[in-house]
Amino acid sequence: MPHKRNPVACAAILNRRPAYAGADGDASTPANSSSMSGRWAAGRRSGETLPELITLVGGALAQSEALVRDMQVFPQKMRADLDITHGLIMAEAVTLALAEFIGKAEAHHHIEALCRQALDRHCPLVDLLAADPQVSQYLSRERLTTLLDPATATGSAERFVRQVLARYQEQRDES
Repeated sequence: MPHKRNPVACAAILNRRPAYAGADGDASTPANSSSMSGRWAAGRRSGETLPELITLVGGALAQSEALVRDMQVFPQKMRADLDITHGLIMAEAVTLALAEFIGKAEAHHHIEALCRQALDRHCPLVDLLAADPQVSQYLSRERLTTLLDPATATGSAERFVRQVLARYQEQRDES
């Protein structure tokens, strides 16, 4: 990772991922999956899993703190990199919005075809979407522009940040 400023910290964080994450070692495997619950129960009986998890998480948090503390963010460069795709990176948002009107499968196939056209013609996806009768019947150009804007794709991030800040404030008030 020569383009990264601190590849060692990133690798250290990832390497602290517990082997108990799931049957395939995937940390995204839900904790309530059958493979996870079996391993967790076995580990709890032996008394080894929880201390190991705490140690691994603590190490990952320490590396994350150092990584974030020294992080440099260049929003203009990030935006320019996202704009290289001419909206294709956000096509899923349009698919989901259109699916409300024509169904998920049809929306998927239709937007996929328009994405291929945008790539072949080297043109912005929003132009093809706005000109397409099936899309424009349900979604205005303004709505399409909003859907294709990566800045609007924050998901649940705002809610998570509010929860963390509220919890932090509660803990400060308690001490």
